[in-house]
Amino acid sequence: MAKRFMTITAFAFLCLIVAMIGGKESRARVKYSLNKGTLTVRGNGAATRVYKGNKKIKKVVVKKGVTKLAPKMFQKCTNLTKVTLPNGLKKIGRYAFAGTAIKTIKIPKTVKTIYGAVFNNCKKLNDVTMPGDFNGELIMDDEGDNYYDPIMAGSTNPNIIRFNTNYNLEISPMLRSQKLIVRKKDPKYTSINGAVYTKDGKTFIRAGAGVKNLVIADGCETVYASGFLYGYTWGESEQVMVVTDLSHLVIPETVKDIIFDNKYGEVMDDWTHIYDNLVVEIKTDHPSLFSVENLLRVLGRPKNDWVTSASAYFKIEDGLLLSADGMYVYQCVDDRTEIVIPEGVKAIDEDAFYATATITKVTLPQSMSVIGGKAFMECYSLSEVVIPEGCGIKQIDEAAFMGCRKLDPQPFLNITTLDTIQSDVFLRTAWEKLFIPKHITNIDPYAFSSVLIQGDPSPYVTFENEAGVHLYDDSFVEAK
Repeated sequence: MAKRFMTITAFAFLCLIVAMIGGKESRARVKYSLNKGTLTVRGNGAATRVYKGNKKIKKVVVKKGVTKLAPKMFQKCTNLTKVTLPNGLKKIGRYAFAGTAIKTIKIPKTVKTIYGAVFNNCKKLNDVTMPGDFNGELIMDDEGDNYYDPIMAGSTNPNIIRFNTNYNLEISPMLRSQKLIVRKKDPKYTSINGAVYTKDGKTFIRAGAGVKNLVIADGCETVYASGFLYGYTWGESEQVMVVTDLSHLVIPETVKDIIFDNKYGEVMDDWTHIYDNLVVEIKTDHPSLFSVENLLRVLGRPKNDWVTSASAYFKIEDGLLLSADGMYVYQCVDDRTEIVIPEGVKAIDEDAFYATATITKVTLPQSMSVIGGKAFMECYSLSEVVIPEGCGIKQIDEAAFMGCRKLDPQPFLNITTLDTIQSDVFLRTAWEKLFIPKHITNIDPYAFSSVLIQGDPSPYVTFENEAGVHLYDDSFVEAK
């Protein structure tokens, strides 16, 4: 009897387990029906079936109860034009709608996770309503570092994104649109003409990544450059810019300051001179010279003669953009091969000629005192810098000539007023021998490497007074 009871008990327990499993499967079951081009997805739990490349699907209706859409679920369903998503949906898988023909989509507030590339290459996508904050997909780059993968890339550039929850600035690099509209009840931000400002409208902080025409609103007093110079960092240092189509920028007369810091997101400050086709209108006389210099770092070489609208600060002379007092040079305004810096100029601005491929020769004035960081970085064709007798350069900032693969740094070392060679200044330049005179007393890490020397370049360096020079183990390194 006891044996029979044990057998019955074991059987009952097994039935209970089967019932529990079956019940769970039943509750999680999702059904799919395709009728006359409309695919209806209903049930409870995750939708796992993938319809990638299905040309019969024209409309998708997802019913309440479905909590997740599978990766690639509708990818390349090129006839899919309409999608309805339910409240209660929580996750949208990678590539879920990539390559479809949808024009508008409303993503419910309940969605907390949107994986990368969901809307890649949706050429017709024009109007998106979505949460203003969500968890993105972390992608590991080639160097083992993580970044959030954009959900809109390729040919996707909707006219407008409307947020149905409070906006988090950190999601910006994952999105792409010409306009961003925050909800009216957002406690921090407001939208004016498709751009995001602080609640009082006095500070500009974000434009859509696909913006082409950006008119800063009248009444705005402060412009943060990070508002249109943002993106994400790949690896340890390589920056990926997402706002690349800007072609028209208007700064109204109410603007008093242009800020270049990371208060409202990281500034992609390694991206200079990217807006070479930009038309700029500066209608204000208020900003300080420092503010306008910050703007210049973003503008690159504007297409129009915008200097006339900022004549209080700039002038053009011999193809160079100079400060109005002629003491600073900011950039070249055309693609000339030889640059002659006029007498009276004391400083070359940071990034002034960065990656200008046409420059082969530069003549400096006797008045020159400071060459800014990255001023001639990656000017690959630059092979000669004429330094007049008596030139009193006192400072050459980091990476000023880095990557000038045809330039010999020796003439700079002969300048008696120069005592420090900063980091990266002559990294990947062209020299076979170097002589360090006694007035050079400090050589920072990674100051020198030569594209003409394989291996350690230190044996090719001689000193007039090595004991008087503060060196680092990596002041001279192998070119890579």
